[in-house]
Amino acid sequence: MKQQTKSLRFVVGLLAIAGLLAMAGVRGVAGERSEVVSAGAKPDCCTATLASMAGQPFAIAQIDSSGKNSPTPGEWCWTFQRYVANLKDHGINYADGACAELGPADDPVNRDAAIPTLDTPIKTYRLSIHVFRENDGSNPAASQADVDAAVARLNADYATWRIQFIYETNFINSTRYRTLRSNEETGMKRAYANSPGTKLNVYVVNTGGGNWGTFPWDPDSLGLQGGIVMHDAAFVAARAVFTHEAGHCLGLWHTFHGVTEVPQCGVCYEPVGRTAEEGDVTGDRCSDTNPTTNSGFCGDPAGTDPCSGNPWVSTPFNNYMGYALSCAVEFTPHQAGRMHAWTTDNLTGWLNLPAAPAAPGKPTLTRLSGGQVLVTWADNSPDEDGFRVQREKKSGPNWINTLIIATLGANTTSYTDAPGSGTFRYRVQAFNGVGGSAWSAWAQIKN
Repeated sequence: MKQQTKSLRFVVGLLAIAGLLAMAGVRGVAGERSEVVSAGAKPDCCTATLASMAGQPFAIAQIDSSGKNSPTPGEWCWTFQRYVANLKDHGINYADGACAELGPADDPVNRDAAIPTLDTPIKTYRLSIHVFRENDGSNPAASQADVDAAVARLNADYATWRIQFIYETNFINSTRYRTLRSNEETGMKRAYANSPGTKLNVYVVNTGGGNWGTFPWDPDSLGLQGGIVMHDAAFVAARAVFTHEAGHCLGLWHTFHGVTEVPQCGVCYEPVGRTAEEGDVTGDRCSDTNPTTNSGFCGDPAGTDPCSGNPWVSTPFNNYMGYALSCAVEFTPHQAGRMHAWTTDNLTGWLNLPAAPAAPGKPTLTRLSGGQVLVTWADNSPDEDGFRVQREKKSGPNWINTLIIATLGANTTSYTDAPGSGTFRYRVQAFNGVGGSAWSAWAQIKN
């Protein structure tokens, strides 16, 4: 119910803006497990929104002013086009809503507060990677070694900003989806999406060249139709396409969003020479990525910004969210803050959160000389930060004087107490940064 409310909030916000600006228009410029799933006979109920060539492999595409697709050479990421088309499916015109706030993470104050430091706990996301093969298991879109290498690159690219990924691999025998056609994405995801509210699903197929993710503010982000679709050659190549699409799913626009994906010189356009404050509310909403085009070159674009007349300078051509794959090497602090903030607001279900440690074994109590008691126990957890030892004294039928008598370090399995004379009982609890385990059973001794 909580996720439905958030999705509705995003949709209503866009709808209101689109209604006010409807005339603006828009021009799109090591795995945990491995299993084999054979394709069933489930019918394809719907037509995918991205390509107009029904029954054909996906073609390189963009959204034109009519909301339809047209070929665009070199356009290998279709996330924005898919988003615009998906909004149309929900009755929403994109219009100038590109610079609307879609959630708390779009506020630069919240973004900056979420920029991670070395003390920020690492966020670990769960991936469910679906690799398609022919019906007989031949011609896999990727091998297990390819998957392992792709996630290793992903983790290396995100490590600086305290983000990591764990994964499972599902090999699916389905000639039908091995080459994904334009009317089959919906059916594929309906058949094979794996707990999309708790895992970011990744589908590796032959798309004809395109790749796309799902923004966290998209109504489908945590549903069956969310996730990432990767062209097989792009997935196995030692390039940053997977990193780029994961960035979209964690809340990042293209670095060129404010130039190429909004009406030229309109209210959402990000001109060269804009102020930092303007850069925080237009374009990719990151003022530390200068305005740029989608040229795909490892250098500043030629020419000048048609809206400001200024030359393109200090453009983020080495950013993972641009199109210059051969030199993409970084995210910026503002981008990292957006990813952490959007995760907190909308994507916590994907996180592999650490658990409290397992409870220690029931302690064994041994009387020692001088009125001392040796308390020993079994350490049943690999990830505790320490242990607490609790003691009570018997008084008539009751137990009194409940005290934590010791807080000890990790891997400790004994403690010597000097309680004096009487009848006592002891129990032990493990703890870590998440919290405390259940207490062990009590053990009693007369001293």
